[in-house]
Amino acid sequence: MIVEIKEIEHQEKYEINEKLVYKDQFGNWQCQCELSRTEKEAFKKFAKSWEDNNREGFNGEAHNFH
Repeated sequence: MIVEIKEIEHQEKYEINEKLVYKDQFGNWQCQCELSRTEKEAFKKFAKSWEDNNREGFNGEAHNFH
C-alpha cells in the first residue's frame, strides 16, 4: 500500500491518504477517522525524518511511503 502524505501546515497539519491529521492543543496527533497500521507507520517515519533533519517544511509537496 502506498501512503501519500501532504503537508498542510508545517509540523501541525497533514493529509495522509486524504485523511486530515493535526496536532491538538496538547501536542498530540489526532485524526477524526482511524488510520491503518501502514498509514500510522508511514507517518511516524515521515515525522522522524523531519525531526532528524530539522527540515523547514515541504512546501505542500506530497510524499509517498511504501
